[in-house]
Amino acid sequence: MVTGDDVTFRPLRADERETVARVYWRAWHESHAPFIPQPIVAFRDLGFFRARVEAFGPAPVVALEDGTLVGFVLWLGPRLDQLWLLPEARGRGIGARLLCLAEAEMAALGHRRFELVCMIGNEAARRLYERHGWRVVGRFDKPLGSAGGEIGVPVWRLEKALAPESG
Repeated sequence: MVTGDDVTFRPLRADERETVARVYWRAWHESHAPFIPQPIVAFRDLGFFRARVEAFGPAPVVALEDGTLVGFVLWLGPRLDQLWLLPEARGRGIGARLLCLAEAEMAALGHRRFELVCMIGNEAARRLYERHGWRVVGRFDKPLGSAGGEIGVPVWRLEKALAPESG
């Protein structure tokens, strides 16, 4: 567990999965829905996010502000897979601290190059990543599910390479 100011970071507990699903659902709809075709937005109801949270592998790290869960981060190997923060918790460094925690854990696993995808149009997220040394290395259409099948949505591919260790 990491604490600082009035924010605590720790692994997700099993009894918090519903809360994480609600944070994920709300943050996704606030930050992604404006850039996504409506059939995908309609498909991503709260049940969709509950199922996603249940399928998370290694436990995400959650951020609690004054005891309230306001965000989380999840990485898979060298890939930053999820980073979500409620709108009212933004602008106070919580997202940056979640990102740094994930980077430190990925580096501790021996990874020297990290990757992620970011929805084109989500400029706030892109700026956060770029402030922390990530750079856009490409773009592609990521297939996202809808009731009628998959639809390609444009995303940026970002990478961050750690400096070689001096020895």
